[in-house]
Amino acid sequence: MNTCGNNEGNTIRNDNQSRQTFSNGIRAALVCLILFEPGCKPKEVLVPVKPASALPAEFPLPDRFPIVVPMKFRDVEYHFMLDTGCSLTSFNRKHRDLLGDYIKTYTTSGFLWQKIPVDAHAIPEEATMQLGPIRIKGEVGVMDYSALGDWLARYDGLVGIDIMGQFLVQFDFEKELLRFLRSDTRPDPNWGEPFDLELSGGTPHLRVRLTDSISEQFMIDTGAPLIYLTQEKFESLVREQDPSTSYVRRPITQDSKDLAGAIIRKVSLEPLIYDSIRIVESPRSFLGMEFLRRHSLVTLDCQGRKLYLKLKCSDPTPPSGLGKPPVSDSNHP
Repeated sequence: MNTCGNNEGNTIRNDNQSRQTFSNGIRAALVCLILFEPGCKPKEVLVPVKPASALPAEFPLPDRFPIVVPMKFRDVEYHFMLDTGCSLTSFNRKHRDLLGDYIKTYTTSGFLWQKIPVDAHAIPEEATMQLGPIRIKGEVGVMDYSALGDWLARYDGLVGIDIMGQFLVQFDFEKELLRFLRSDTRPDPNWGEPFDLELSGGTPHLRVRLTDSISEQFMIDTGAPLIYLTQEKFESLVREQDPSTSYVRRPITQDSKDLAGAIIRKVSLEPLIYDSIRIVESPRSFLGMEFLRRHSLVTLDCQGRKLYLKLKCSDPTPPSGLGKPPVSDSNHP
């Protein structure tokens, strides 16, 4: 059993600042979590690499939310958010005129199951769309990001699983590097513990046993700042915890009910043990960046249906309140 990173006896507090930042963390999920409905998958996107020796492709991995990578299109650099919860790479609608012929419209569902149209357009043959050394061809989506919130509308696009799934994607939080490795790269023991992944709706999911009687299938979502759990499982989990477990409730939209957040004393993903995990009640279950950053190395292998997790031996101080979620850098373009 790996107990690396255990840290007992953390004080839980509920001051006004914690409540406010917790509420902001929930709102961030509203504009980040995008799941394409099963049956509406786009045609395969061809992602050739020229030259092959250019891999691994590496990008900076700063300690902030979200992860933003440079995407070049027609020799202009755009800021794309890396989102494993999105099955189709897309441009913000304001860039529609850059693209080629319209192909068809897909229907997506947002955080609260609201329906959002995404238009697929061809990438013109003469245009170059490139993520580092990775040349992208085929089709790309166009979406009105403002429908999901002003926060997301600041970005030029989203990099989805249609691209990431063709590589091993490695998040090296210790060295602050994001890597795209060849899909046939052999696993390394230094990657940590392997876990089986399921692909549902084109996005990666991991089953986690929260207690002896409660387990849940979570989407691995780099477009989410926190950890989110469906209402029924959340309430069951809180009931099983120590009575001192603390949580607050906040509405996330005018039409939604209040959602709660709690700090759970211990969660096991055998053989890994996590202490003081902050979980938010949600319409869906996601493992966001706060979970991923509990590790020194995370390797996502969608083709091999594996997730490799290497827990930090010196775990950062677990959250002492329900606030302080990872937040977007307001100065980022």
